[in-house]
Amino acid sequence: MASFSCNDGVKMPAPIRICIDIIEQKGIDSETIYRKSINKSVVESICEAINNDKLESRLDELNAEPNFACAIIKKFLRELKMPLINDEILNQFDKCDSSISDKEVSAKIDHLKRIINKLPIANRDTFTYLVMHFHRVLHKSDVNKIEVGLFIQKFHPMFRIRDRLFKFMIIYADVLFSDYRFKRYRTKTTTEEAISRFSMQPDSIEDLEQEISKQEAYLAKLHTRIANEEHSVDKTAQEQLCDELW
Repeated sequence: MASFSCNDGVKMPAPIRICIDIIEQKGIDSETIYRKSINKSVVESICEAINNDKLESRLDELNAEPNFACAIIKKFLRELKMPLINDEILNQFDKCDSSISDKEVSAKIDHLKRIINKLPIANRDTFTYLVMHFHRVLHKSDVNKIEVGLFIQKFHPMFRIRDRLFKFMIIYADVLFSDYRFKRYRTKTTTEEAISRFSMQPDSIEDLEQEISKQEAYLAKLHTRIANEEHSVDKTAQEQLCDELW
């Protein structure tokens, strides 16, 4: 989970967050979203670009065909080396589902919130963003024509959560994660754009907090680089570092 981490404080893989944003901006109303058969070799090629930290070179393809982003999310979930929901949390989910009726919505949500907060931060953030994303997708089912039951059956095994409980989580995700602030991810920009932001006034408190998080990420990585390459004055390396962090 630590790989490809976001630079704004959200502890989840940045490529998955970018894919979520693309789907919600470009494909959420499409009647083919999450259902269209796509070219597997292209998906593998995009994943290779991700592994080589070159996702930005393939963003045009993802924006043109959001189902590539859907395929990457599914591939990510299927190929996780460690499950997103560990056995201990999974057992607590099962007990919650068995002991609290779906009709007791408030009680069940409160219990689930406490359980989810026990997850490691990276797992919690990734799970939260994905479930909220699925909530938004299914909320548009009257437009995109997704059959809710089939969607649940496709995805709940990837999380190892019972289908009934998974459906409950998705339906009530806006309440379940009401304390969580979701924000679109800002992908890396050029060095010049990064520098120009110093002279820009943030539009909101959220923008300011996001900028502060990025500054902190920059400083942390800068300190690490300095420690590893003491007294380096290589301008190319400095510009590369700035481009990586912004």
